[in-house]
Amino acid sequence: VKNKYCQPYWLGLAEAEHKLGHWESAKAAYQQATAISGYNPDVWLKWAKACYQEGEMQDAIDTLRSGLEDLPDHPEMNYQLCAFYLRDGQYKYALEYLETGLMLNYDMHTMLYDFFPTLEIQKALTKIINQFKG
Repeated sequence: VKNKYCQPYWLGLAEAEHKLGHWESAKAAYQQATAISGYNPDVWLKWAKACYQEGEMQDAIDTLRSGLEDLPDHPEMNYQLCAFYLRDGQYKYALEYLETGLMLNYDMHTMLYDFFPTLEIQKALTKIINQFKG
């Protein structure tokens, strides 16, 4: 079904299934939501967060990378991908997405502090963030 009005249904179903602990059903519903329209960043962000919560870091990363194919200029998705790469110890990739996020919307970089309260003490990241300060 390619009706854009069905997407909220699939997203709601995915979130409900995830909360109920039905991870496989949740993934299938997230897949349906993105198949209907990959241009809703909330679907990609929520799906990636659910993958992260399930301990599926590579799936969380892959989900956001797929979302960025449709929405390459979405700053929150770039920052979230940066955070996941940081958590996964893949600093080279994290810095690439950090820089993209900073170019798209500098002010949104503070969301990284919500995800990483200790980020402020990361000198390398702080240096990059400060380079983009207008």
